[in-house]
Amino acid sequence: MTAPLVARGLTKRYGTTCLFDQLDLDLDAGEVLVLVGPNGAGKSTLIGCLTGGVIPDAGRVVLGGHDLRGAPLAARAALRYLPQEVEVPQGLTGRELVEFYAACSASRSAASA
Repeated sequence: MTAPLVARGLTKRYGTTCLFDQLDLDLDAGEVLVLVGPNGAGKSTLIGCLTGGVIPDAGRVVLGGHDLRGAPLAARAALRYLPQEVEVPQGLTGRELVEFYAACSASRSAASA
């Protein structure tokens, strides 16, 4: 079985600064990815490349078995992404927030079926 998120050979440069070079990543169902580093290290750029918001200089991303460049709508439909800063009702616990987003994703999947 293919991992829900696969990245191969991702490379991103801004001018002479290389943020990541030939990065490979397999994220299996149920796994959580946490990126830690100083400002400017490339964390947001990597997330952008993995979600389709930033075009990498090289490499490919596959989401739910769909190539992000070749089938961007199908790939993004398979994506579940919870950003760091979100507008949420006051008083939700972390678990409640994740459950809320999971329910929204399930509703979106059912509506498109």
